Amino acid sequence: MLWTSRCIAIVSFTLCAATVAQSTSTTQSPAPSLTVVTRLVLVDVVVRDAAGHPIQGLKANDFVLTEEKHPQTLSSFEEHSPARPVTSPKALELPPGTFTNYTPVPPDGTLNVLLIDALNTPNADQTYVRKQLLKYVQHADPTKRTAIFLLGSHLLLLQSFTSDPAILRNVVEYQLSARSPAQQNVSQGESLSQALSEVNGAAETAAAISQAEAEAKAAQTESRIGYTLDAFNDLAHYLSAFPGRKNVVWFSGSFPIDLAPDPDIKESSRTVHINDAEFRETLSLLSRARVAVYPVDARGLAVPMGSLDVATPNTGSFTSQTLTQGIVQSAQTAGEERGTMYSMARDTGGEAILDTNDLAAAAAQALAKGSDYYTLAYYPTTTPPFSTYRDIHVSLSNPVNGAQLSYRRGYLTDAPRKTDASQPNTDKQSDPRREATALYARAAMTRGGPAPQEILFKARLAVSSEPPQASPAPGNTANAGTDIHGQWQAYDIDMVTPVDAFSLPVGASGKRTGAVEAVVFVYDATGRVLNSQSKSLQLSLTPEQFEKVRKSPLRFHMVVSAPAKQATFLRLGFHDLTDNRFGVIEVPSSAALSAEKAPAKAPVSNSLP
Repeated sequence: MLWTSRCIAIVSFTLCAATVAQSTSTTQSPAPSLTVVTRLVLVDVVVRDAAGHPIQGLKANDFVLTEEKHPQTLSSFEEHSPARPVTSPKALELPPGTFTNYTPVPPDGTLNVLLIDALNTPNADQTYVRKQLLKYVQHADPTKRTAIFLLGSHLLLLQSFTSDPAILRNVVEYQLSARSPAQQNVSQGESLSQALSEVNGAAETAAAISQAEAEAKAAQTESRIGYTLDAFNDLAHYLSAFPGRKNVVWFSGSFPIDLAPDPDIKESSRTVHINDAEFRETLSLLSRARVAVYPVDARGLAVPMGSLDVATPNTGSFTSQTLTQGIVQSAQTAGEERGTMYSMARDTGGEAILDTNDLAAAAAQALAKGSDYYTLAYYPTTTPPFSTYRDIHVSLSNPVNGAQLSYRRGYLTDAPRKTDASQPNTDKQSDPRREATALYARAAMTRGGPAPQEILFKARLAVSSEPPQASPAPGNTANAGTDIHGQWQAYDIDMVTPVDAFSLPVGASGKRTGAVEAVVFVYDATGRVLNSQSKSLQLSLTPEQFEKVRKSPLRFHMVVSAPAKQATFLRLGFHDLTDNRFGVIEVPSSAALSAEKAPAKAPVSNSLP
C-alpha cells in the first residue's frame, strides 16, 4: 500500500509508518468498500527541569501516555540529543539538465525553519527582525540544517535546508527584503475619523468614516488570518516529506485569530469571521508533520502603557474616557494575539518566546530546546470516531519536581476512504491527510513557494531542436491576459516516477484505480503565469497488473513553450488526483540542456533517490 511503501522508502510522514489496511464488506453491490487505516502515532516530547535544562536519560517506562484518557502502550521509544552524531546526507550527482524534488537530509537529525512573517509584522519591526536574524546566522551552529521561509501574501521558500552559515547569511542580508502590502503601519499619523472629529459639525461624517475604517480593518484582519493559516498548511505539507522533528521559529508581530467582535462595527460578525475548526485543522496538519512552532514576538519586549488621564474640553469628540477605552481595547487585542501564539506553540509541542528584544538569542534558545527530546510511538488501542479530534496527554510516572513537558496535544483522525476511486476524491472530510482543497493545489504550483515532495520524481529539461515559433507549441494554454511580443522557444520535458508513488486503492471490483496528472506552468520573473500544459491518466489495474508495474516508471513527455527573449521559470508537477498530493520541481528555463547536447528523445533515469 502507498502509505507503507513510501514510509519504508524515505521515512517521511509522521502517521504513516507501519500502516495496516482492513477492507470491510459491503451490504449492496456494486457499492464501494471502505478502507479503515490504523497508523502509528508519533509524539515528540521535550522534558525540562525547573531551570529550563533538558532532563536526559529517561526510559520508556518513565512516561505515561493516554489518548482520550485511555492508557496507550508504547511500541517504540527513542531519545534524541544534539550531542548524538548525525549522519551527513549524500550529495546528489545529476546529469546536466536533470532535476529532482528530492532534498537530501539526515535520516536521524532535527530540521530547523526560520519563518519571517512580513504579513503580520509592521514594516519598522521587519527591519529589526532582519538585523537580529543576521546576528543569529553569523553565529549559527554549522551542525544544524536550517531553511528560511518568508510569509507575505503567500509562503515563499527563500532557502532550502542547509548547514552552511555563509548561505544563510547571504539570504538574510540580500534576499530578505520583501514586505507585505496587507500590513499597514498604524502609527503613521491620525486616522481620517480622528481628524474629522476635531471639526465642528462633522460628528455624523466622522461616525460614518469610523464605521468604514473599522469594517476595512476587520476585513484586512480576516484576510491576514486566511493567508496565515494557508501558509502554515502549505508549510506542513512541505515538511511532512522529511523525517524527524522540525522546529519552526516564527518571527511575527501578531496573529489575531481570536479577535472579539469589534464594537465599532455594526453587525461586525458579517465582516470578521473566525473559523476555529480551520485553526484546529492547521494545528493537526503541523502536528502530523512533526512540526513544533516557536513563536517569537517580532515587536520585542512589550512596554506597559499604564493609566492615562488626558483632560480635554468636552467637545464630544475626544475625551479621556474614549482614550482609556482605546487603551483597554488595544490591551485586549494584544492579549488575544499573544494567546493564539501561545496556543499554537502549546498544541504543537513548541514554546512561545514573546518578551525579549534579543530575537537572535530567542531563536538560538528555541532551536536548542527543540533539539533535545524523546519520541514516543504507539498504535491507538481504541478505534476512534472519524473526523474528530483526539486528545493526547503525556506525564512522567515518577514526576520530577518542576519538570515541564512540551508535546503535541492531539490530532484529527482520518475518515474511511472510498476505495473504488476512479474519480478524484473531492470530499475534504474523507481525505486522509486533509489535502483535497483547491487552495493547496494552487499553492503547490505557485512560483517561489515550497516544492512539495509527497511524490518524488525526476525530470529532464532540454531546449527543443525546433527553432523558435510565433506561437506556443500545440496543446499549450497561453495566458490570454498576458501580452507576449516576439517568438516562443519550445522545451522538451520528460517526467518520471514509479507507478506506486500514487494512491491506487482497491475498489469493489478488486482493481486498483486512480487518476494521475502531470502539469507544467511557465512563469515570468514577477510570478505571472504565461503558459501551461497538462496531461492526465486514469489507472485501473488488476492485482496481477499492479504487481507487475508497481515499481515501473510512469513517464510523461510534454513540449512547453516560453518567450524566447525573456527570463522565465518552469514549475513542473505530478498531481495525485485521488489524494490531492503533489510532487513539484521549479527550475529557470535557462537551466535547460542545450539543443546541441540533447538527444532527440531526452531520456531520464528510472532510478529515484
